[in-house]
Amino acid sequence: IARNLAQGRGRFWAPHYTDTIYPAFHEHPPLAFWLQSLWFRAFGDHWFVERAYSAAAAALIALFIVVTWRAVHAVPDARNQDWLPVALWMAAPVVSWAIVGNLLETTVAVFVTGAVAVLTLGQGQPATEFSAFAKASADRRRFSGGWSSCPRRPPWWHRDYSGALPARPDSLPVLVACGCLSGLCVVGATLAKGPVGLFPLAAPLILALLPERRWRSTWCGAAAQWTAVLLCGALLYAGGESRESLSRYLHEQVVSALAGRREMSAGPLTMVGALVEGVWLPMALVSGMLVVMARRWTTPPSRGRSVAAAFTLLGLCGTLPILVSPKQTGHYLMPAVPFYAIGAAAFVSPTAADVLNRLRAGRSAVALRVLAATVAVAAGVAAALPAFEREPARMGELDRLAAVAPRGATVGICPSTNGDWGLHAWFQRRFQMSLDAADPVSHEWFLQAGEPACTPVTCRAASDTSARLVLLRCGQ
Repeated sequence: IARNLAQGRGRFWAPHYTDTIYPAFHEHPPLAFWLQSLWFRAFGDHWFVERAYSAAAAALIALFIVVTWRAVHAVPDARNQDWLPVALWMAAPVVSWAIVGNLLETTVAVFVTGAVAVLTLGQGQPATEFSAFAKASADRRRFSGGWSSCPRRPPWWHRDYSGALPARPDSLPVLVACGCLSGLCVVGATLAKGPVGLFPLAAPLILALLPERRWRSTWCGAAAQWTAVLLCGALLYAGGESRESLSRYLHEQVVSALAGRREMSAGPLTMVGALVEGVWLPMALVSGMLVVMARRWTTPPSRGRSVAAAFTLLGLCGTLPILVSPKQTGHYLMPAVPFYAIGAAAFVSPTAADVLNRLRAGRSAVALRVLAATVAVAAGVAAALPAFEREPARMGELDRLAAVAPRGATVGICPSTNGDWGLHAWFQRRFQMSLDAADPVSHEWFLQAGEPACTPVTCRAASDTSARLVLLRCGQ
């Protein structure tokens, strides 16, 4: 869909899937498709484009996790543990699945983590690196009589840029600006995947549970965020095309899913099992490894427990509402995983600090950094590889058809094949072909997939007849 938008097929409020299936696509809001279409416009129709988009989205999510972590974590050397919430986030298999699969949830996760990161910056930090640095510098000057023995300014990659905000954590202009920006991020998440992107609206109230948070900051941030969302909603409703597109999405997708008229999951508690097995269990295993490496468990302070509870609650706000829908699947968890990771990191942070201290005392630090760099490079290479390894047999069939496939054509198929959504997707992605089961004999080309039950007698094979997918040309 994003590629089609980049090539001028479809509009923002009416994206184009194929000529026969969703020529005007309203199954999801259009923002994520449009954002990715910008990449196709910039770099062309290549396999690496969607991989690069997903990798950039993952990098932004990791950045917002780090920003939020520094803003809520009270330990002065929190920057030394930036890796911890990111590592716990990546430990969940659903994260790599969503990123490599180029799923819409990846874009949603960018917006929801951005919304919370901006809020935490606007409400101020409990202890910033720069304030601690300034205090240490003043103490050294007081006792040494000069600047010569002051600590050096940390390098740029270790600086806490939230220190650029005003010193008062409840500065009204900052609160309003950050609240409005957070609200715009919530709107972006909603326009990427629907109501599942609304849960950061609860973030101002949940963050108010943290120590040293002021209710004035809470209500100002919440009012600005909610007002921005309401104003954007009013503007979208006032626009004729946007109102029609989103109304069709709500009726055809959301209402139908809640009524059980769309795809059904294996059971009503599918999300609960996916949350426990696919998110909490991997994070618990990583935490257990840290305990083993530290050779002890260090109980987190009260603030760490508060951060853990608050962000776990925020993650649940992004997960539990999905339980009301009969349509559930594991990758729907992706937008909430960053907040579970921050909560888990706050709980295990003192133990992770013990691990780092043990490594610094020995010679294992260099080996650990080399290992981390190797894993990061391997992950980057894996993310850059094309997706067709997931279906090697089908991709091999498509490769054999590439020489004769009529690009941009509409091709007939048997009605029994019409439910193979992957077939529609891959023929559109590879050859810009549309598959028609409603009137298959009216086209010049016909695709035989499996049994030749409804193959027109006037068609002759144009590709290898021993393959499962066979292209036939008709009317000759």
